[in-house]
Amino acid sequence: MKSTLAGALVVGTILALAGELGAHGGMYRGPGPSIGPPGTGGGPATPGGGGPTTPGGGGAGPVTGGGGGGAFTGVRRAAGPDYSGWETWWSFNKHAYLNLRARLGSRYSITGLGRDGVTPDIQPDAESPRPAFGELEPDVLPVLRGLLAEDDPDIVDSAVLALARVTPASRASLVFDDIVAALAHPERSVKQAAILGLGVLGHGLAVPHLLEILQDSREGRRLLKLTQEVDEIQRSLAAVALGYLSDPRALPALQETFARSTDAKVDLKASCILALGLYQEGQFEILPFLLDELENARTADVIRAQIPIAIARHGETARPALPLLLRTALSRKTPALVRQSCVVALGRLAVPEDAEVIEALCECAGEADDQVASHFAFIALGEIGAGAAADLPRQAQVLDQVSKFLLRHLVRPRSTSQLPWSATACALVGRSCPADSEARLLFATKLGEVWTETRNPSQRAALAIALGLVEARPMGKALLAELAEAGDLGVKGALAEALGLMDFQEGAPELKRLLAETNDADYRVQLATGLGLLGDLEVSGLLVKELESARTLWVTSSVAKALGNVGDRSALPPLLDLIKKKHRPGLARAFGAVALGLIGEKLARPWNARVTIGSNYLAAFYTQSEIMDIL
Repeated sequence: MKSTLAGALVVGTILALAGELGAHGGMYRGPGPSIGPPGTGGGPATPGGGGPTTPGGGGAGPVTGGGGGGAFTGVRRAAGPDYSGWETWWSFNKHAYLNLRARLGSRYSITGLGRDGVTPDIQPDAESPRPAFGELEPDVLPVLRGLLAEDDPDIVDSAVLALARVTPASRASLVFDDIVAALAHPERSVKQAAILGLGVLGHGLAVPHLLEILQDSREGRRLLKLTQEVDEIQRSLAAVALGYLSDPRALPALQETFARSTDAKVDLKASCILALGLYQEGQFEILPFLLDELENARTADVIRAQIPIAIARHGETARPALPLLLRTALSRKTPALVRQSCVVALGRLAVPEDAEVIEALCECAGEADDQVASHFAFIALGEIGAGAAADLPRQAQVLDQVSKFLLRHLVRPRSTSQLPWSATACALVGRSCPADSEARLLFATKLGEVWTETRNPSQRAALAIALGLVEARPMGKALLAELAEAGDLGVKGALAEALGLMDFQEGAPELKRLLAETNDADYRVQLATGLGLLGDLEVSGLLVKELESARTLWVTSSVAKALGNVGDRSALPPLLDLIKKKHRPGLARAFGAVALGLIGEKLARPWNARVTIGSNYLAAFYTQSEIMDIL
């Protein structure tokens, strides 16, 4: 069965909940037509892919519902698996902290770094093991372009997106016509990859084409070679692609499309909001529009929940929204999903001087019956505390206030579910404290003590990552010993990432040994991530051999992801050799193209990190889930 786009985001232990797989290029799928949070097998597994059976009729939907009864109370739990755990949060936010591309070998030369660490056209320095575009242009681009003529749509849409993600906007003319031509491909998955690819490519040349598709014009239908209307998912992807381009010419169309669409078109309206949040700072006309819509209580919850996240992504220019965000979060009338998004936004916009926000977040984290809002509040406090730690000694009092609150809930959490979140929040603050400072040492010591005492696997995984984030190298030997003994793969994977985060070089031989032995897809990716963080490049050859022999979607996609996480140029020749051999399985060749895109990524972080980082993934809608789920 075919899915809509190539690749999949591997989400650690949560994906163990996903059942039947049905997709090309690595998209993970759950059984049946139900739609769950991104990365958890959500979405219909229909032959040919391409969205819900009824366009716009689905969305990931909330894990929690209800509301009322208090500022942070009255949440009714939905039946079924719970995706509100710490593992899901980490899977969608880890790229903000792993920083693989900067840590692998020599540092990237990054100038003009944008929000969330995303900036176009960065290139590694001459000594980096990651290839620069100058190396990719003569060898990789021709091979990817050649794949566009293949019959297998899995291979074609993988190549389309790979071309877009490796080609700098300044060189867009090299591949622009190829991506535009793919819009007319008979397979829906290729059309959708091309729509999104025009945004990922990052050049304003694509704005007129995407506007025609968004507005379902005659020209838009001609570009897509359609005899009927452009469907909602394709229009939604066009909206998001326009957000990636951040071109002022598209603002009126995005706002008008939102205003003219009914709430029945969940994907289209929500995608317009997502797109407005992706615009770069300085588009001041966006904020009043978003504030007005946030106050509109008649808007469907899933759509309205996108608005605080979009506001927060505008950074400093959105700080005037803080009063409304706080008021909305505290209101008893606010639906749970919207409240949770407001809490996320408060953490990303507030600064240490915002005492009222800090007080409200402490109340939410410590006492709320809305468990999801409580968990998000811990992360928000960690982000504000990190800002205080980075502004010492001026913010010493705020740092002390936040640190005491977080450490209290680390040592004596009100519930077992709080511990992973308080630990992560402590790590966010601790890693921002000066190296070798008493404050950082205190966080590392307390995290280590709790890790030693705790036996719950999920808690141990979160505490291990927290120790990695604060670079608690004295704990490295203990973590390495646990890696050899632990039976829970979720814990072992977190330990591997933690050893990489703290740069514990003594762990590399064990990580390589385990990588060679494991058959578990998610665990393989985490081991490779740890090795990538440690700068170990010897595993690329092993992974390419695994990709050549892989026969299942799960294994093939995880190997491609692992190759991207290690990401050195030595993998290019065997990958190109694999792709060129047409007798090889189509799945392996498609994921070979995915791996080329990962290794040659032009951004400081994966292109879809702008959608995953700082999101309320529990309010994700179908199109957003698709984007989050791409490798």
